Amino acid sequence: MDKIILSEEQLIALEKFIQKRGIKEPDVIAEILDHFACKVEELMTEYPHNNFETAVRRAHQSFGTTGFRTLAKAYEDGLSNEIWHVYKHAALDTILSPKILLILSIGFVANPFYKILAQLFTYNNWLTPKDCLLLILISILLLWRITMYIVLNNSFGNLFSFTKKNRPQNLWQLKVGRVFSLSSISILIGQFMIPNTFNINGMAIVCSVLITMELFCFSAHEETIRCIVALYGAKHLTS
Repeated sequence: MDKIILSEEQLIALEKFIQKRGIKEPDVIAEILDHFACKVEELMTEYPHNNFETAVRRAHQSFGTTGFRTLAKAYEDGLSNEIWHVYKHAALDTILSPKILLILSIGFVANPFYKILAQLFTYNNWLTPKDCLLLILISILLLWRITMYIVLNNSFGNLFSFTKKNRPQNLWQLKVGRVFSLSSISILIGQFMIPNTFNINGMAIVCSVLITMELFCFSAHEETIRCIVALYGAKHLTS
């Protein structure tokens, strides 16, 4: 007997079946649908007396008590490993590229800039030296993020727009965005660990180091996004 191939309507029904089981991300649904549809086709071919609904129910039962969660977890783990693998290579590429000279230059310039800003604010009793450092780090973080999303939006359309409702929330999009959040949070946490006893000169050195690290992480993250889009996002690109 020839292998049964599901129709477009049946595939849509399987997709809705998956969504009703709590799977929301389009890329995860597509990954599960591939396995699910193959199993349904196999059962309908092997047991031609069963209708589509019966084959769907038996196919779902074949995945065990966890249902689709095992497939979703395997996809998520593979995606996480892929993203961190790409990020490590992007970080190495940043170190070996001319871009690192610009990053180091900005970090070097941050030293005298911090001193001027801190002396102005502390002289007027507006902020402490440590508060000035936090202000600079947050400003650079926001400026870089806005710039990065503008560049990415120009390259990839709604995949990286500012409003979530205008882009599909695939799992790979969410995870690659978290790389940025983790690097940003770790640097800001590092700022809070700096002793308050540091004077302006000490804080200026720390400022240069943290800004260099911040820009380095952002540069590697931007390259990671471009690589992951090439791997996972080509079919989701919009004009």
